[in-house]
Amino acid sequence: MPEHNQVSWNTVNGTLSISEASISEAVYLNMMGVGWSPNKVTYINILVAVLSLSLGQVSQQIHAQVIKYHIAGDTTIENALLACYGKCGEMDECEKIFSRMSDRKDDVSWNSMISGYIHNELLLKAMDLVWFMTQRGQRLDHFTFATVLSACASVATLERGMEVHASALQACLESNVLVGCALVDMVCMPWTQRQSFNVVLTNEARWSAYMGWLLGVEHFSCMVDLLGRASELDKIEDFINKMPIEPNILICRTVLGACGRANGRKIELGRKAADMLFEKEPRHAVNYVLLANMYTSGGKWEDVARARKLMREAEVKKEAGCSWVTMKDGVHVFVVGDKSHPEKDLVYEKIKELNQKMRDDGYVRQISMHYTILIKRIRKNS
Repeated sequence: MPEHNQVSWNTVNGTLSISEASISEAVYLNMMGVGWSPNKVTYINILVAVLSLSLGQVSQQIHAQVIKYHIAGDTTIENALLACYGKCGEMDECEKIFSRMSDRKDDVSWNSMISGYIHNELLLKAMDLVWFMTQRGQRLDHFTFATVLSACASVATLERGMEVHASALQACLESNVLVGCALVDMVCMPWTQRQSFNVVLTNEARWSAYMGWLLGVEHFSCMVDLLGRASELDKIEDFINKMPIEPNILICRTVLGACGRANGRKIELGRKAADMLFEKEPRHAVNYVLLANMYTSGGKWEDVARARKLMREAEVKKEAGCSWVTMKDGVHVFVVGDKSHPEKDLVYEKIKELNQKMRDDGYVRQISMHYTILIKRIRKNS
């Protein structure tokens, strides 16, 4: 083209923002360098690129520029900023933007906040926001239901998930593929596997999705998770080999977790999954812990020590264990070693009482000789 205008710059930038995010950013800088002022479309494109790169500092710079050009109050721009900040872990910024939006909030705004909370493992805040949505009469769409059902699966609150499922039925959204996949993921616990297969097989729309529509990575992830929970490791390996797509992080982590529950079977499959995870997420503590757990279940103590050593060399630390307990007044969170709970004295007194009852009934904590040797080796190498 002999001359470039704002439309041509935005077209090129928009095309590259999805597939070539870093190049899209360079095009944006070139556009600014030759004197073209960006508009709303320009910033939406560049925010899409920043979203895929997960660059928090760049998100802040773009945010400052949209304020400078007086378009920060546009709902589409605000939604894009919510998605970027959420992906980068900046939920404080998300909450500030969300509160300023007031009546400008749309379905995308609410869903972006819920997704951001779940992405950053703030599951209770996500559930609170959903409750607030229902109280103010905000409509829940298929994406909201799918996101919330996934959150229920993460915190193992099946009862709460069933309530959300009932709401999805009332909204006539159960036949939606995205909602169906999330529901399968939630109910595919060992004691509800038959129910999860019924969700897939008895719904004509979803059966059509599995048999006739273009399958996405979410469908394959659900099936791998189902097979893993059923301990069908041979079928998992065969299923993955026949998949028309490359396994993503979620699938690899699901496979590694399933191998960890197999008591030493399919160690090699677990190693392959771990290698892919280390390549894609070298600083994610869960990957190292899952690998060590797999070796532990198979009695591979030398390999456990090596996995722990890899974790130390990568300077990765495991976050403290956390449990959610559903009570009548809501969900209570307990963290290992945490003493910030307002009723901590009562909690620890009850734990002490339970431990005493277990000992009175003859329970004796057993630590194998192999595990004792392993701990000594780990401490020696630390």
